[in-house]
Amino acid sequence: MPSWLKIENNGMVFHKAKTSFNNKIKLIFFYKIFKKKLNIMMLSENYRFQILENYFQKYGFVIVRGALEKQTAKYISMQFKMMEQAKYFMETGKKSDEFDKSYFQDKQVLFATSIWGLPFSDTLLLLLQDKIEDVIGKKLLPCYSAARIIYEGSWMRVHKDRESCEYSATLCLSEDEENPYPIFMENYYGEVNEIYLTPGDMIVYKGTDLFHWREVYKGKEHMQAFLHYVDADRSEGTR
Repeated sequence: MPSWLKIENNGMVFHKAKTSFNNKIKLIFFYKIFKKKLNIMMLSENYRFQILENYFQKYGFVIVRGALEKQTAKYISMQFKMMEQAKYFMETGKKSDEFDKSYFQDKQVLFATSIWGLPFSDTLLLLLQDKIEDVIGKKLLPCYSAARIIYEGSWMRVHKDRESCEYSATLCLSEDEENPYPIFMENYYGEVNEIYLTPGDMIVYKGTDLFHWREVYKGKEHMQAFLHYVDADRSEGTR
């Protein structure tokens, strides 16, 4: 359950002992209050998604705070780091203190570890699909996922995405708190937005329509996951 939709039980404990008539009345009373609050929160959730969808349709992107619990994001980032170091050792025979930060880089982002289709990123691709569909108001087909560890000196050029990244989400997994790393996103009106995400936050955007980029990173380490989808109603022929 997301952080903005939690139900606390206030430490209520139900015993197996015989319940008195008065206690039954109290339980019925609390149950009615609980049910009313739950209905209100569910309406609030639907209203929140409607607001996000309207914003997305107008500007081409939207920020979803707390898409993942921070502890979950921390677990995934630790797992990713271990995968990176293990893969590097298996391929080069070198230990982590000899790590070459450009070894796993791609042409788009230098001085960064970029790996496609990891088990955790593919899991996020499916796990967050429903939430992303609610945000943009469309049914989607998952295409692929990737994850990246960004190191000092890295940057991402100004670009739009290819067709297989029609709808994308960038999810922050970890950050150097002393050097937050924004993504720059141009909206449908040509306005540039400097967007900061903390672990667990994600930005959903129409990657094929909007220019986006990152400037030179000055921190120690920043981790992200990338989730890419296409419109389920217009997916035929998309590569």
